Order: sequence, then C-alpha cells, then structure tokens
Amino acid sequence: YHLFRERHTYDVDKRLVVYNRLRLAMMHFDEATLARVIQHTLGYADVQSSLAMVMTDGTWEQRRELFAQRKRSFEWFCHRFGIVI
Repeated sequence: YHLFRERHTYDVDKRLVVYNRLRLAMMHFDEATLARVIQHTLGYADVQSSLAMVMTDGTWEQRRELFAQRKRSFEWFCHRFGIVI
C-alpha cells in the first residue's frame, strides 16, 4: 500500500529535480531526444543553474564512456520495450 500525496511533506529543491532530469537525459538519450528534453526544461525556474551543474560535473565524460560501451542503440531500446518518446 502506498500513499500518494498531492504535495511534498518536505522541501524539494526544484533545481536539483531539473538537474537530475537533465543528467539522466544526457547520460542515456540520443542527441535528438536530449535536445527535446533540454528544450522542455527551458521553461523551468533556475534552469540555468541546473544546466551549469550538469555541464561541469563530468556528465559529458561519463556519457562518452557509456556510449562507447553500448551494444545497442537508444532507438533499439525504445523499440524493444515499446517506449514512445
């Protein structure tokens, strides 16, 4: 049993929520999908701070390493699991 709340019972730093979304997209999504995620986040407050964090924390280097190790493409993954993005 899980209780879904309409609001958090604790403080949430929205800057970190946006940062996590950007980091996930930068680590795993192809360029076209990443561009759409970035475009979508531009409407959030403090997005500049979140972008600055993800651009300076080593995410790009980790992205290159992950992409070099991949056996299958992002498109394959989405098709295989029926994910529409």
